[in-house]
Amino acid sequence: FGYRYVNASRATLAFTRYPPQTCVFELDGPWSDGTRAFYRRMWNAMGQSGIPHTFHWGKIHELDADSVKQRYGDAAVKAWCDARRELFKTSPESAQVFASPWLRGLGMDT
Repeated sequence: FGYRYVNASRATLAFTRYPPQTCVFELDGPWSDGTRAFYRRMWNAMGQSGIPHTFHWGKIHELDADSVKQRYGDAAVKAWCDARRELFKTSPESAQVFASPWLRGLGMDT
């Protein structure tokens, strides 16, 4: 367990989004049922306490389309999807290269 404070980012879907600084919890551990259960208890406790939080996109989390919109807001998710569409509008094949079932599950492959 570790934590660090970082300046908030203005990036569309930054997990360090809460100004002026965000506290990042580092809870690395082995991939196991016990680890995932611990994470789930921590996330639930933060949610029940009303602590706004997001997740590092490259770490373990249980995000789905609804929770992404809840944590980042409809406008940010729409902005990200709009930017993705703009990026790939001249090459739909490239959009498929950078698509995945996970991204589709988050509603962010459009």
